[in-house]
Amino acid sequence: MIAEYPTLRALAQFLTEAHSYKSAPDKPSSHRRSSEYPASIAQVRLWLLYQLQPDDSSYNQCNLFRLHGPLDEAALERAINELVRRHEILRTTFYECNGQPMQRVASEVGVVLTREDLSAVPERERELHMLKLGEREAQRQFNLETGPLFRCMLVRMGQDSRVLIVSTHHIIFDGW
Repeated sequence: MIAEYPTLRALAQFLTEAHSYKSAPDKPSSHRRSSEYPASIAQVRLWLLYQLQPDDSSYNQCNLFRLHGPLDEAALERAINELVRRHEILRTTFYECNGQPMQRVASEVGVVLTREDLSAVPERERELHMLKLGEREAQRQFNLETGPLFRCMLVRMGQDSRVLIVSTHHIIFDGW
């Protein structure tokens, strides 16, 4: 659901209320049974910006990691999924409840490691193709309500050379 603000006054009222909104602790205690939490103040701001411009990719974060040497791709995919299992924020989406954004933590999310093989591309052109894949991934939209807000792509550059592209939305991952 996309929030609509018919006047600037209505938007200002929302921002005022959001600023005074009490946020959840940074790390929910493990004994809580709920899988839904209030969004933090920073998340409220990003959620609001998403409501105003859902097609904006300004808050997408894309990191490229070069991997050299033999790689068990299935083991990498299992490791990524274990990381997602251990960290609630990587399984989190956002929704509106009573006019306030909330976090919903899925009990389980399977991450599919997408793969691209550039090993057949002439060597002098591979780097450019890989960077274009990274740019495309950085521009690819996230849906804060349906998720996932965390994606991985493995680009094969050669026999023992790969690049792992990890994309997240800033609402779940601080670039610092």
